[in-house]
Formats: sequence, C-alpha cells, structure tokens
Amino acid sequence: MVYHLSSPELQEPDHMDGIFIIDAAGIVKASVGFEKLKGDAALFGGFLSAIQIFVKQMAGDEVRELKFGDLKLLMTKSHEDYIVTLHKTSDESANSHHMTVVRLIEERSGVVDAGFLELISNLITLGTEITEKSKVEMKSWIQSEIEKIRERSKEWGKRVF
Repeated sequence: MVYHLSSPELQEPDHMDGIFIIDAAGIVKASVGFEKLKGDAALFGGFLSAIQIFVKQMAGDEVRELKFGDLKLLMTKSHEDYIVTLHKTSDESANSHHMTVVRLIEERSGVVDAGFLELISNLITLGTEITEKSKVEMKSWIQSEIEKIRERSKEWGKRVF
C-alpha cells in the first residue's frame, strides 16, 4: 500500500501549516505548527470544541472545515479526539493531506506526540511517499527509541529510589 503525500501535477509543493490533536473537552493533546496561529493553545482547543458542541446540538452533525482569512482548518473525529490540520485556502492537496494524516494517526500504535506529528508534517511538506516498507521501518525506529527511553527511565528510577 502506498500513501501519496504529494500531488505531482502542482508546480509548487503544498504543505500543511499545522496538525493538532484535540480532545472533546478542547484540550490540545499534541500539536505541531501552532506558532502559525496567533493565540493561545487552550483558547484554540476550547473554541473548536465549543463550535463542535454547538453545531452538533443545532444540526446533529459536526464541523469538518472552517475557513478564515487565507487559512483553512480540516477536522475529523477519530476515536475520542479530533484530528485538525491547518492549510492555506489555496492548497489544492489539503483534503488529501488531511486524510493521510488521519490514516497515519489512526494506524499508529502508541502515543501520538508532537514528535510524531512533526514527522508526518515533514514527510508531507517534503512531498515524499510512504510505502508500506518505510512505514514499518518508521514504526520500528520509533518503538526502538521508546524502548531506549524506558530502559533509561528504569535505570534512573533505580538510582533515585
């Protein structure tokens, strides 16, 4: 299986300006690219959560896209959280990139943190492709890094306690 992260027909590669994981209460659990927005992460998460609650009560549905200025937010509910990606309104690959992010996060076993979101963002920005083999290699590398951290934590715990 190949995930296409670029659109070859575009002259200039599009990229995402941010990826956010926000829980139903509006707490931003992980993010990359928040500095492109002017404001506070807690306010941003609360705002999106409030909009979702309001729209769900009024229309029985959820907001999937918000546009303001030259920015576009795409949102997808995944398990208990919302996956939100930030794009330029002119980004013709925004929907494709958003769905790739959703798929990669949903397939991730383990914690999704800012480092993982940064990796996804960089892959899309670079316009590369993720093959099944490279995805397995990426998971393996991440798991080995997590294992190293666990081992260091155990050693630290033994010395401290």
